[in-house]
Amino acid sequence: MLEIVQARDYKNYYKLFEELNISDEIVSVAEAMDNGNVIGFGIYHYSNSSIVIDYIDSKSDLELYDGIARTILFLALNNNINSAVFNIDDKINLIKLRFISENENTMRNIANFMDTCKKCKNF
Repeated sequence: MLEIVQARDYKNYYKLFEELNISDEIVSVAEAMDNGNVIGFGIYHYSNSSIVIDYIDSKSDLELYDGIARTILFLALNNNINSAVFNIDDKINLIKLRFISENENTMRNIANFMDTCKKCKNF
């Protein structure tokens, strides 16, 4: 069964944190787990009044990418954060999934975005 949870151990991510130039003191990782195995993950941190999504690895699975991104956005809403910055170089999936439009990297209203998703309202 697929579940997306907070990573308990970051040891497998330290090299990527360095590559992304993010301090391991401020970063968080959401892991997509299937039968105890990590099948994807998202790296994010909070900055000012936004959540910053720095990296998503979904092994080319668009639905998994969507689930990881939405989980991180939902975490932001739970922390009274309603805007997101996508600090991701490859924006193709973000645009396909309508998280952002072309030449943008910011979602100004997470709650509004989630309200337009019928499945998201059930969480």
